[in-house]
Amino acid sequence: MKIVLFAVAFIVSVIVVGIPFGKWIERKRLAEKRKRFMDRPSVPVEEIFRTHYAGASLDKEAVVQAWMKVAEVLNVDPAKLRPSDRFKHELGPVRGYPVPDELADLEEFLEHRCKELGIRLERGTVNTLDDFIKIVGRGHTRSV
Repeated sequence: MKIVLFAVAFIVSVIVVGIPFGKWIERKRLAEKRKRFMDRPSVPVEEIFRTHYAGASLDKEAVVQAWMKVAEVLNVDPAKLRPSDRFKHELGPVRGYPVPDELADLEEFLEHRCKELGIRLERGTVNTLDDFIKIVGRGHTRSV
């Protein structure tokens, strides 16, 4: 009986300490990630589209949705992102934090979108946000 009580007390204490600790780590990690973009001026997504994609025969709605999806998944202000941002650098995970890689969610989204569009994607062809947008921005998205 004492062992069961000890085990329950141990589990409860791990939960009570672990959840706040995990949230603290996540806040700290996100703050470090967002520092990468802090000095950048904010540029509205509409302006990014006009400047970089308007003449590229890409669907505006699909481009904006994809841009917002990247910002949402990576927890970054969409106005701070740039087409030249690299997934292995600016958009990559913050080193030293034991959390799942957010890029896996974007990779899954990209694979789904490529299936929708009937595109066979070669490994290593998506290195920047621009690469991602030029693929995902083809035609109208049915689901995001």
